[in-house]
Amino acid sequence: TLYVAVGGNSSIAVIDRTTNTLASRISLPAGSRPYALAITPDGTKLFTGDFSATAAALYSVTLPAGTVKQLNGGGGSYMSQAIVTPDGTQVWYCSYYGNVEVFDVLTNTYITALPIAFPWNVAFNASGTVAYVTNGAEGVTGFVAVVDTATLKTIASIQVGKSPRAVRVTPSGRHVFVINTTDTIISQIDTATNTVIRSIKIPGVNATGLG
Repeated sequence: TLYVAVGGNSSIAVIDRTTNTLASRISLPAGSRPYALAITPDGTKLFTGDFSATAAALYSVTLPAGTVKQLNGGGGSYMSQAIVTPDGTQVWYCSYYGNVEVFDVLTNTYITALPIAFPWNVAFNASGTVAYVTNGAEGVTGFVAVVDTATLKTIASIQVGKSPRAVRVTPSGRHVFVINTTDTIISQIDTATNTVIRSIKIPGVNATGLG
């Protein structure tokens, strides 16, 4: 099954991958603008948030029933990412004009906000002990916050390029790659030293994604 956030009609499209057809839609409250999606490792819950300039609502969806619950707590706007921790116990939301909001997956309750300004994207190492959060305002030099997930404290801040967006950790955990949108450069970070070891210029403009 494939889930697609459809901001234009406040819903999540459910795609049957065996036939590549629309199986159903999960309706969110009118006016919702779902953007990023995250699913728990066991596939029983889906999380999304509004990519809205006003106070963005956050939602938990029970699967496969599609029962929607709005989460209480947190705040901010432009929820650019939702991501579930590798152990499936927490969901982290990036509020671009807020902080990183952390919720308990089992109870759907608010835990805390990580004071990281202009966060856009999060990636965890394979064991889930460290998170890497890209952050920085549009068009200016940004950073990657290195967060200890046990204490939820930032242990390092690595300067990268302008407007850092997508971030990915290699399977070995030795390196982190970050795409910097404004200057279209990929920063390669050594996780042992938390330093940028290479900057890779790529053609084009406004690159935002890494796979």
